Amino acid sequence: MRPANVRSEVGLARRVDPRWQTDPRPRPRALAVALVTLYTKADCHLCEEALSVLEEVRAELPFELEVRDIRFEEDLHRAYFERIPVVSVDGEELFEFFVDAELLRERLREGGAGG
Repeated sequence: MRPANVRSEVGLARRVDPRWQTDPRPRPRALAVALVTLYTKADCHLCEEALSVLEEVRAELPFELEVRDIRFEEDLHRAYFERIPVVSVDGEELFEFFVDAELLRERLREGGAGG
């Protein structure tokens, strides 16, 4: 059974385990895809819009999507409570409140080109 704080999305979603969050090892280049994390909570219309944009971009450019509900982790709740949705790409926060689809595409292409 999946933990309540992780929602699996179609494709390359992964289970969030705190032991994996700080793994400093780089992913193998052949398998490297960007990890996009959406910090969210229930009943958040901006979060739903952000997820919709992420899914639209993901249909064009593959990336691993991790959806984290901030209500279930105190540190996430403190960090993101007034800022959600927040979207990070490979650990770097890129968006809060709204996702710019074109900027996300650019960032994903840069990462895929060895950047």
